[in-house]
Parts: sequence; C-alpha cells; structure tokens
Amino acid sequence: MRALVFVLLLAGCRVPCDADGKPSASQLAREQKAMYRGQPICRQLLAPEVTVSADRVVLKAVQENAMADAELGPRLVQYRDHFRAVRAGEPYDATITFHLDPALPSARVVALLAAAANAGIPRMHLEAGTTQAELTVAKTAAPLVPGPTAATLVQVAATARTASLTP
Repeated sequence: MRALVFVLLLAGCRVPCDADGKPSASQLAREQKAMYRGQPICRQLLAPEVTVSADRVVLKAVQENAMADAELGPRLVQYRDHFRAVRAGEPYDATITFHLDPALPSARVVALLAAAANAGIPRMHLEAGTTQAELTVAKTAAPLVPGPTAATLVQVAATARTASLTP
C-alpha cells in the first residue's frame, strides 16, 4: 500500500516541459529541479515531429502546434534554447521527423528542411507515403537535387544519406 501511495505521489509531482511559450525564470527553475531529481524533462525536444500537408504544418514535441511554414525555424530554435536552459551540459543532439504529403512541391519541403537544419537539427527522418529516408544535412556535402515532389525528394535523400540543401 505504501508503495502505491509513493508511486502516486511521484506521478503527481511531474513537472511539464513548457517549451511552447516563453517560460518564466521560476518555470525554468522548476524544470531544472525536476531534471536534477531524475525526471527526463524536456527530452522530447530532442525528437520533434513535423507533419506537412498542402495547407498546414503541425509541429509536435511537447504539444501539437499548427503553424505557418515560416514559423517552423523560430519554434525549433526556441526548443533548442529551452532544452539548453533546462539541461545545461547535455548536448542538443536532436533528430527531427518529417511526415510529408507525397504530392507536396519539393521546393517547399527543402525550405522546411533548411529551417530545421538552420535551427541546429541536421539529422532528419523523412517519410512521404511509403518512402522513407534518413538524411544528415552538411554544408560540405553534395547538394540534394530533388525531383518535383516530396516523394521524389525522399527517394533522392534515401540514396544520398548526407546532402547540402543549397546548390
């Protein structure tokens, strides 16, 4: 019985990661304290997921957020900075997953991938329909030359594995 009460108390004491807004100093202090207690707080910021359709971009790490394409980069920078503030000393070694509508224009997809890379997330998992690829963005690599759609871009990325997003 005591063990059950202890588990319930611990579950009730979990501090949520508040990376979707500008956290106050007191919120950051609570999150850091939770990290020192061993809670894996804000670790979900290392694995954000982006779902892109013709009319919207949805980013999910802490909670789901629908946004415009241009908002993705700044939000990912916010996640990186928040992670570093809470978990100082740990590397921000994130991998982002993109779930892409296969018919999306590849130029739009490349812009979103570049936003993620510029935010400090060069490792990416790409999915367009049944096609998947692991891609690492590096400035010194050969440029990624995509076809017209997200599906063809993911096929090219699957063979390249490392690419630059600028020609």
